[in-house]
Amino acid sequence: MTDRTGWQKTISWKAPLLMVGSLVVGVLLAMGHHLFYQSLQGTNISTTVALGQWLGIPSQRLNLGIGNTFALFIKVFLTIAVTTAYAQVFWRTIKAQSTTLAGLDALSGVLHNLFALTHGSVWRHSPLLLLAVGVWYVVLVQLLRLCRWRSETNANMVRT
Repeated sequence: MTDRTGWQKTISWKAPLLMVGSLVVGVLLAMGHHLFYQSLQGTNISTTVALGQWLGIPSQRLNLGIGNTFALFIKVFLTIAVTTAYAQVFWRTIKAQSTTLAGLDALSGVLHNLFALTHGSVWRHSPLLLLAVGVWYVVLVQLLRLCRWRSETNANMVRT
């Protein structure tokens, strides 16, 4: 079905599938991450593990690598889900409401530029604001987690 301008009015299945699929994979990976670390709780740290024995990889380093890989993929899939949702809400909002060119620029760039959140038109479109804050939250949590891990590693090195 097309409207008077010739645009199709059908809803594509690709964007919702990408959104929901990425969200489901991200949640499943988060559950796997939790179960992986839960399985390690209470176990002794050996110098090597069966998988890394012939490589000489300490079990602590291998387990941290596996956990960080889980965390990286969780971040990737959740970011895909939220940015796809943002794109869908962005175009729906632009079609429904008029905005200035500066507002359009701020709304389209808020996922790449944290300072675009200071623009007034971003605050007038609350669904877009919530999604943009969600994207930045995922990024900032990853950075803070990395900073915390680095400081704990440095503190442990000083103690030994």
